[in-house]
Amino acid sequence: GGYLALVKPDGQTVVHEYGPTYPLQTANISYGLPMDSTSVELVSPGDTARVLIPSDDTLDHTWRHVDYNDSAWVSGSTGVGFGSLYSDLTSFNIKSAMDGVNDAAYIRIPFTGDASASWYSLRLKMKYADGFIAYLNGFEIARRNAPPIPQWNSSASSLHPYTQVTIYEDIDVSQYLH
Repeated sequence: GGYLALVKPDGQTVVHEYGPTYPLQTANISYGLPMDSTSVELVSPGDTARVLIPSDDTLDHTWRHVDYNDSAWVSGSTGVGFGSLYSDLTSFNIKSAMDGVNDAAYIRIPFTGDASASWYSLRLKMKYADGFIAYLNGFEIARRNAPPIPQWNSSASSLHPYTQVTIYEDIDVSQYLH
């Protein structure tokens, strides 16, 4: 117990107070003011995705650039996937395009965020069966089950556990807010 207040630098003006006494504290539990924040979903299920199944390495890394023209790529809705095992999660099935061509797919999902907003965190939420590498504005921000040096025809280095495929993995990519 006791008096606790948040006071402005003038030493007089109380911004917030717990009084006359603040609540009983619990060991290893933080206590404070709730923060006002909102979550903004930048990519939603069903948003437009463009896909290319590369047949050679002619694109190199150019397809990752923000200004790359992907208008010739096949267009569909997110979630992009292959096969029928997870058909309830897949709006855009690319199995027939991949069969006999490549184990890899290039997927571009355009989105914008309000540049004037005060962004404090950025999270990537993924459901995946094999592996992926995620890029934001051309820079790698996350990877799972991907080879150390990916090529145009790389395969996943391992499978994601079957019990986790239908659950979003929440990946903090806040260090890439810039």
